[in-house]
Amino acid sequence: MSRAAKLRLLKSVAVFWPWIIIVIEFIVIALANQLGCEISVRGPSPCVVFGAEIGPALYPLWSVGYQIALSLLWVFPALLFWAILEIFASRSQSNGANDGS
Repeated sequence: MSRAAKLRLLKSVAVFWPWIIIVIEFIVIALANQLGCEISVRGPSPCVVFGAEIGPALYPLWSVGYQIALSLLWVFPALLFWAILEIFASRSQSNGANDGS
């Protein structure tokens, strides 16, 4: 993997890390629902999976909707900052190519 590709991957993770976490949470919620568990604001519900009670561990996942809204406060400004950096990087590369001619 080239240095530019590694840098672009690092920028992507830096911008989209809240959504990566939210996708993982949605997968956990979907699995819990398939196993018959209920996730709600009312409090931890009984949820036994493979003999272990996981209801209290699943309880904080009711706030995923709020997390999505709050993640927009991070992702959109970070995406705008990334776009500005890309524009400046492409301009400096094109200026460097023109200077060498």
